[in-house]
Amino acid sequence: MDFLSELKNKLQNGMEVCFNVKAIAGAKKVSIENFDIGIIKIKINKKAIEGQANKAIIELISEEFNVPKKNVIIVSGEKNSLKSLRILPKRPIIK
Repeated sequence: MDFLSELKNKLQNGMEVCFNVKAIAGAKKVSIENFDIGIIKIKINKKAIEGQANKAIIELISEEFNVPKKNVIIVSGEKNSLKSLRILPKRPIIK
């Protein structure tokens, strides 16, 4: 199972996930893919101006992981291409 699939699986099981993102702003094509161990590469077509790229990253992650945008948090790296993200599950599963 690849890293992206592992993250999705944990979220579906009600777990919070944290991971690093290598962001490429101003790309021609929008994509999300495995990059390195524990890192996801995200290409977005928005420029890194006035938070546009960060907003686009949050929207893309939200759609990819099927969670509300408010559940996607940039923990660090708001002004850097390497970011740490945290995603909260839709609702925790109580066992």
